[in-house]
Amino acid sequence: MNNKEIGERIKTKREENHLTISELAKKVGVADSTISRYERGIIEKIKLPVIQSIAAALGVNPVWIIGESTECEIKEKFVLDDSYFSFAKEMQQKKVSKDDMEKLWKFYDMIKKI
Repeated sequence: MNNKEIGERIKTKREENHLTISELAKKVGVADSTISRYERGIIEKIKLPVIQSIAAALGVNPVWIIGESTECEIKEKFVLDDSYFSFAKEMQQKKVSKDDMEKLWKFYDMIKKI
């Protein structure tokens, strides 16, 4: 799946959730322009933590966003609070590796379900 298709999925779900670009950006902890670039498919390098945060804010499967799954909905939902998005933003700023981010997200998701 190319960046344009990923962007279309994000935009479609954002609109279905009745969110503006600014509202989604605030939830994710990024600039409005970042969400706009993702939606237009012109983001230079797609970052897994940003995709995971966008997916969480939209209530969709992050693997669906990037085209690796046909399952759009998350099977097990949990309530996302501000700490989830603060966590994502902090990890992005620290430039945590992709592998470490995946481990952190799995752990975070696991403890949120308890």
